[in-house]
Amino acid sequence: VSAPLRLKHQVLGLLSLDSATPNFFNATHAQRLQAFADQAALALENARLLRETERRAQHLASLAETARDVASQQNLTALLETIWKYRNKDAVLRFENETVEGRYNDIIVCNGKFLGGGMQVSPHSQLDDGVLQVITIGDMGRLEVVLNTPRLYNGTILEHPKVREYHIRTVTIEPRQTMMIEADGEVLGPGPVTVRVRPAALRLRI
Repeated sequence: VSAPLRLKHQVLGLLSLDSATPNFFNATHAQRLQAFADQAALALENARLLRETERRAQHLASLAETARDVASQQNLTALLETIWKYRNKDAVLRFENETVEGRYNDIIVCNGKFLGGGMQVSPHSQLDDGVLQVITIGDMGRLEVVLNTPRLYNGTILEHPKVREYHIRTVTIEPRQTMMIEADGEVLGPGPVTVRVRPAALRLRI
């Protein structure tokens, strides 16, 4: 007795049973064999779909990894171009209880640890602690900045003697020369600028 492995209008194969006893199988056996064959065909299709889904997931993961690599290279290239063209600026930083003045390569106000495609400039930042970190990179030359670029990515930039970290809730940055202000990659215009934190301003459901 035989039963086709059917899936919709497609026959995937044939399931057969044999017996040494003549006329052993009857209509009931045939019905049960067909029911089993239908279930087996469905299981084979589900297995095929699972393999196809896994293959597509691996392909998408590979594309995502490639995109991250390209983005990282683009960010690094943009960073090096900026380093070459940029000139350090004099600025005054006014915190709640302190005012500091100096010549800076960069002044970064952080609520999170990372920026610019993976640069870990503020390893002590916490998104929900109600405190901002101001990271100042002092009067470094171009070569010094380039040589310390890996520190921006591995979270050790704070170990450099020309880098300072301030824990604040409000800061006003007053540049002595024209200094463009960026917020999450968007240029807002020239300084001065005041940045303050609003603790627990967002409610998130996770």
